[in-house]
Amino acid sequence: MTNKSKIFLLMLMLTLSSAWASNDKVVALTRIPQKAQTIIAKHFEGAKVSYVKMDNDWFSKSYDVVFNDGNKIEFDRRGEWKEIDCKYSRVPIQLVPTPIRHHVEAQHPGTYIVQIDRDNRDYEIELNNGLELIFSLKGVFKGFHD
Repeated sequence: MTNKSKIFLLMLMLTLSSAWASNDKVVALTRIPQKAQTIIAKHFEGAKVSYVKMDNDWFSKSYDVVFNDGNKIEFDRRGEWKEIDCKYSRVPIQLVPTPIRHHVEAQHPGTYIVQIDRDNRDYEIELNNGLELIFSLKGVFKGFHD
């Protein structure tokens, strides 16, 4: 195979993989998992949804729900929240694990959580004063984010 053929093949593969990977589309709120719909109805009652985007990546699917006020929730394919970003308002306290809530109340009185992010390793939260904290999945404080 000549160098030109190798370069052409590489360029073709890159083009196809980027087209495949960017398979995002706007969908109706009713197209997200029922569990996610319930969370929105219960904890963001009255909030107007600006749009819902479905991210269909190679190995996973997720949904971003963006509200008119700029708040955003990301859900996984099962309807579990992955990230809640409330920018200038409070994350609904019922969605924050109890040990994390208690730690924030005891160690950082007068503050509230504006963002919480959960992955398969830990929780990361941001307080309204800009402080970022990391907790284990069991809610044990691990430290401050760099």
